[in-house]
Amino acid sequence: MTVGTGTAGPHSNLVLGLRNTLALVQPDRYWLIPSASPDSTAVADLVRELHTHGFEPWSPSTPYHAIEQHDSIRHCRDTVAEVLRHVRPLCKTGDRILMNPTSGTKQMSAGATLAALDLEADEIQFTVGDRADGVVITGSERLERFDPSEVFVSRDLRIAEELSRAGSHFAAHRLLSRHSRHSRLSTLNALDHRLVAGSQNEKLQKLVLASNLSSLALCLHEWERQNYEAARQLAAACHLPQMATARAPLQLLSEAAKTAKPNAAIVADLLHTGSILHQRGDHEASLFIVCRALETGLRLRLMEKTGLCDPYSLEILRTLSIKRSLIERCENNSHDHVTARLGLKQVVEILSSLGCPLANDYNEERRLSRFVGLRNEYTHAVRHIKESESQEFHELVSRLFKEHLLLPSAPARPSLSACLSE
Repeated sequence: MTVGTGTAGPHSNLVLGLRNTLALVQPDRYWLIPSASPDSTAVADLVRELHTHGFEPWSPSTPYHAIEQHDSIRHCRDTVAEVLRHVRPLCKTGDRILMNPTSGTKQMSAGATLAALDLEADEIQFTVGDRADGVVITGSERLERFDPSEVFVSRDLRIAEELSRAGSHFAAHRLLSRHSRHSRLSTLNALDHRLVAGSQNEKLQKLVLASNLSSLALCLHEWERQNYEAARQLAAACHLPQMATARAPLQLLSEAAKTAKPNAAIVADLLHTGSILHQRGDHEASLFIVCRALETGLRLRLMEKTGLCDPYSLEILRTLSIKRSLIERCENNSHDHVTARLGLKQVVEILSSLGCPLANDYNEERRLSRFVGLRNEYTHAVRHIKESESQEFHELVSRLFKEHLLLPSAPARPSLSACLSE
């Protein structure tokens, strides 16, 4: 695709200059986008007559989608973009779209370049050569090629960073993953990555960075979903130096999640995730995660005091010093008459019967049970969670566990922003 028809001069012939460019490129198909002036379209007519192979008319009745306002960058950009959108569906696997914005007014060239970048043409070519009076001498034409993929990667890295910072880790992953797919970087091993990092090939370095950050974004997405095993595998395969500190904690979380036993590391991680979600403004998700942390912490304390974990043995429950009515409820809700399913309320009742200070403080702090009820209300009704509710609930649960549970520090999570700033 090329715009305009060039600048005439004593040593330049517009028709032959464009024909020579086409002879250098040898396109399977080509489109001319001249200005709508009669002189420009007349030159275009001569070019397509001299280079008949591959010329594509804009429509059966119109040879060109001509640019009506050749001094308007916006109009030039919109016109060329329309042609690009028309051409893209015609491409087969392996085809490449080449844009040559050399000819025409400066606005036409700028508009064509912008359109090529917006719609991701595969290559931008400029016709250069020996010059006389600032114009390329006919017969000396050669091509100056520009691969815009590095521009696309840089742009996508910036957008992915913003998406991930806002919590859209999966969207950031989707945006960046196409670069690793197209360049087959996913097959590189650790040594390959070190060789690329030490090379002077900036384009390849950016592609490798995009591939690694795609893995990091997906890892963060799975981490927030408590899909710890998937996050662990992604961290293990990611070659970013910032990922090294996350591998051991994710290994621990993954192993803990595979068992039925509640784990202090998971409780701490859930609270940390709840804090992240709250800071991001996702207050509904924060309330749910913090409620999960609360219930997991209570189950952890029950296991520490009795050895019980899900599925809860009715036989062991009967040996505990708890009310007979509670035992009967557990028995009535049992599907196999051997084990029971305990909800948060039942766990608190059992711990209270055993004189557990954690359960006693939970019962005394009425706001905690109110927020648990709020979670249930949100599940069944149309209701949003206020920022103050999300924050207060997180503070209450954190304070409760700080006083009664020995929790490890939640591991810091790597970020796309930190990786891009180094």
